[in-house]
Amino acid sequence: MHGAMKRGVVMAVVTAVVASAVACADKAPQATVAEGRLLKPKKNDTVTVTANCTSESQVDVALDKWVVDVNKNGEVTFLLNSTSTPAADVTVLQKATGKWPFTDTTSIKPGKGDGNGRNKGKAKADTGKYQYNLRVVCGTGATARTVVIDPDIFVD
Repeated sequence: MHGAMKRGVVMAVVTAVVASAVACADKAPQATVAEGRLLKPKKNDTVTVTANCTSESQVDVALDKWVVDVNKNGEVTFLLNSTSTPAADVTVLQKATGKWPFTDTTSIKPGKGDGNGRNKGKAKADTGKYQYNLRVVCGTGATARTVVIDPDIFVD
């Protein structure tokens, strides 16, 4: 009987601690929940693309962020990593009609460093999830290789 009493006391303490933690969490500032994740949107953000044409049949692409979370009217800058090969032609394009996240441009050409091409877009005032295409083309004509990936931008 003494062992059962100890278990009852332990359960009561655990229940009280859990209830206190839940009560404190309810008063804490909350991030926006979207797509099952906690998001903390930023006023502005930058996506760095690394694109390399490594051979006639090989295109390597990497992004430092697959998901960007920005405030309404925030700005997203796309930069081409300085290690990218000069032959890589990178463009950010609309994926679906009517679902482009930017108000001031219809496509973006990331440049190496600021001021090299149109590399920024101002986010819409409408909240939502926006998908876009990042297209990398290496070569020209019949030997051109194209890679298209579709990261996301959340506007909160």
